[in-house]
Amino acid sequence: MKRNPLAIAIPLMLLIMSITGCEQPDFAQITPTPEGTVVTIGFTTSLTGQYLEKSTQQTNGILLWIKQVNQAGGIRLATGEVINLAYKTYDDGSDAAIAAEMYEKLITTDAVDFLIGPYSNELTAATAPIANDTGKIFVSAGADSDALFRNNYTSVYQ
Repeated sequence: MKRNPLAIAIPLMLLIMSITGCEQPDFAQITPTPEGTVVTIGFTTSLTGQYLEKSTQQTNGILLWIKQVNQAGGIRLATGEVINLAYKTYDDGSDAAIAAEMYEKLITTDAVDFLIGPYSNELTAATAPIANDTGKIFVSAGADSDALFRNNYTSVYQ
């Protein structure tokens, strides 16, 4: 059965925007339940460098949302299918070149289902074209440059 990735990506984007920076989740409890389909979200976080603080807040929001969705039994689609969430993340070191490499890896090696953009305009400018060129859905939660999103991307959402 083909899934509509926007059915997951758009609610995800809205939820991330509403909870970014909330309490730090208990990372050990972020595991999908065995019932249903598992959708893997890929993203990077800045564990070092100039974006450490804001990137950590964004990551905490993403992980809290994943934890809460999975604890509530997943996302039930109109078809009755249950979607559980998993994630794959890498440290981008607040470096655009590293972020680009990690998004390539998330797409090609890890085969994640969709992407959440890194924190900052700089890192998003380096990673959004990669997602767009491969057709991978990319939800930007941590970039706010209007110029960045005037590139006629077809799979990048702000």
